Amino acid sequence: MMRRLKYILLLLVLLSAILRAEEGGRKVATRTEAAYPPLAQRMGIHGTVKAKLWVTPEGAVRRVEYISGHPLLADSTVTALKKWTYTPASMETTEVVEVKF
Repeated sequence: MMRRLKYILLLLVLLSAILRAEEGGRKVATRTEAAYPPLAQRMGIHGTVKAKLWVTPEGAVRRVEYISGHPLLADSTVTALKKWTYTPASMETTEVVEVKF
């Protein structure tokens, strides 16, 4: 029963991270969810990770720079953000994104 409850909690946290991610001016075309790191989960660490993204005119994320947030949540967030795609634009843009765990 406890194991099942842990999986449900993990699922809720992951869904929360997806739904609460905030993006800047360009619209996100595809979004990859950030995995809640097992160590952070065991330690009960929650919070917001803020990152800056450089998005190519085609919509691919070229670079992600971690700005702030708990270090145990940062790697997972950066890995997920690198997989995001945005709608095309006439030039490269930067976006500041916050992902909440």
